[in-house]
Amino acid sequence: MKSNNYELEKWSLSKIWELKEGKKLYKPEWQRELKLESGYEDRFVNSALDGDLNQSWILADLKTCDGFKDEIKNGKEYSYEDCQHRLAALESIMKTNYFKDDDETKESFLSVEVPVYIVKNRSKQELAKKFSRVNGGKTVSNDHTLYIEPTNLNSKIKNELIINSNIVKSIYGIKKQGNFSEKVFYGNVIKMIKVCSSYEGLSNNQSTKYSELLKFLHTNKDVKSFNEMFNLLKNEWFGIIKDLDRKKDMWQQSSWFFILHINKVKNLKYDMNKLNNIYDTFIKTKHINNKTNTEINITRCSPEKRYELILNVFGYEK
Repeated sequence: MKSNNYELEKWSLSKIWELKEGKKLYKPEWQRELKLESGYEDRFVNSALDGDLNQSWILADLKTCDGFKDEIKNGKEYSYEDCQHRLAALESIMKTNYFKDDDETKESFLSVEVPVYIVKNRSKQELAKKFSRVNGGKTVSNDHTLYIEPTNLNSKIKNELIINSNIVKSIYGIKKQGNFSEKVFYGNVIKMIKVCSSYEGLSNNQSTKYSELLKFLHTNKDVKSFNEMFNLLKNEWFGIIKDLDRKKDMWQQSSWFFILHINKVKNLKYDMNKLNNIYDTFIKTKHINNKTNTEINITRCSPEKRYELILNVFGYEK
């Protein structure tokens, strides 16, 4: 079955493995790392031999999609969008001599045909938005989609805070260093920058909703305006964060950056004792939502609300 936007074919597991082993398949950056549950390989083999692998393996045909020039140049032909666990199981089975000397069963397994849904004529952004929710317990699709937006501000964030920096490695540890950790870090940083920008006249609102973040990324082309903010992130902020016991907590990361940013914007003296007192007051204060008369959970509230609460602790009203 064919159309301009997709093809539905039947492929043998042998063909899929040949593509994987030949490094023709590309793992999209919006897909998280995963670990197979114990026994997954057994269930996969049994389902294959029983003819129960009926769910489509969704791949994207890179040569028809926009934004994959580098991947195609490196020999990639398809990206796997929704079949990550099955592909990981297939790889584990083939690399661990699962069938031992039972060549007949192995041949039967590899000859099994599965439905393959091939997506065509999509942009990288469209694929990220549609498929970044799969294979994950957490919804991180918005941050992943924003991360690959080709903007000057994104390039600055990646080059100065992620690629050419040890910040992510230091915060998340060597074992967690990698693509997914970078997206988590990026998601928090872009929201921190967006909120602070509204107090510097670089954004017309504080909102960290996806639509507003996307607009913010594409509106700010002159990234020199963010130099002071980036210096604050790379120096004072990271100097504090790297030594915290709970440095991976996003609310704590943003709280400390907001404290440093407010202190700088207000031209106050950099006094670490005072800043520590402000942080202690912020986390110990019972912040009340005036509309509902309920306590605000500072670990779960929006970044813009957290900034506002810290402003109040400084003794300034918005």
